[in-house]
Amino acid sequence: MLRELGLRRLAYDYRAEHVASFEDEILTLKKHGIELTAWWFPTVLNDEAKLILSLLKKHDVHPQLWVTGGGDPAMQGDAEAAFMAAEVRRLREIALAAQDARCQVALYNHGGWFGIPENQMRLLEAIDLPNVGIVYNLHHGHDQIDRLPEILRSIGPKLLALNLNGIQ
Repeated sequence: MLRELGLRRLAYDYRAEHVASFEDEILTLKKHGIELTAWWFPTVLNDEAKLILSLLKKHDVHPQLWVTGGGDPAMQGDAEAAFMAAEVRRLREIALAAQDARCQVALYNHGGWFGIPENQMRLLEAIDLPNVGIVYNLHHGHDQIDRLPEILRSIGPKLLALNLNGIQ
């Protein structure tokens, strides 16, 4: 169907029940010349995440791994510092595993503290790995639209993907 529509790339927003058929889907995409550009990745490096990485590596497929987070956007001080340290550990573990599969990790602004571009840039600086960047989804940036030019300038060097959705 994708090929018939003229689409050559796919960002896959999976759910746990899709993992069992993921290998077949990789093979089908390859057969039809469709690039798996991105994969909505688990938020932790659990068994499911490790299986996904092993299949990507096995089939020599290297999508961006889109990873979300959360957190109270109003947190400050010690609470924010502790949250940030935990996020750096969580994301660094994923990024190191992704390096082995030759994949990039993209921090996905899905809301909360994690969805604030300035916080994502702080995380990237602390993670300090070359395979980590940002995917910015306009749908999750409605409250940031008034400063979009400033945001794009600041995240530009680390921007791996921009999701458009027609917001005004």
